[in-house]
Amino acid sequence: MTRVGVAVPRGREVTMRPYRRERLGSLIRELVSEVLSRHMQDPRIAALTTVTRVEVSGDLQVAKVYLSVPGQAVDERKTLAALEHATGHVQGLVARDLQIRQCPQLRFLVDPRVRGTRRTLELLEQNRLAKPEAFLPEAPAGEQGPDGGEVVGPDAEGEENLLEVEGSASEDVEGGGSLDAEPTEGREA
Repeated sequence: MTRVGVAVPRGREVTMRPYRRERLGSLIRELVSEVLSRHMQDPRIAALTTVTRVEVSGDLQVAKVYLSVPGQAVDERKTLAALEHATGHVQGLVARDLQIRQCPQLRFLVDPRVRGTRRTLELLEQNRLAKPEAFLPEAPAGEQGPDGGEVVGPDAEGEENLLEVEGSASEDVEGGGSLDAEPTEGREA
């Protein structure tokens, strides 16, 4: 039985269903992670290098493997150089376990998302060091509140104690009563 091909307009690629690409990308991510942790002994590859995500092209020919490399930009370059040198070996180990007709060509890249996150954390740390008073914790329970009364935290049972010392809250109660008084007639509890 012969298969009838589908005519594809010139300049357009044939793309697979997205869920298949996602499944293949997830499987490649797991396999490359295993290869990095168990089979690669190159000292140029930074310790704790992790695969963050894999994007597979629509025709399943190319897989972009995004990495998170701890350390400086020098460590990223060394790790990428080592992986580019060992791409054939890594691809062979991945292809052995993929069980598909043709293994996508692996391309290793540093994940720009991780780089951006790292930069944001560095800026926050610089800001913290420049203005340490802005990062001091709030006053703990038992300190004086904004109205001059003592701030009382949760009691032993974990329920909030609403009474304030110095009578500041009880003076504001309608009718001059206190917060802990029993409701009087005509008022709803």
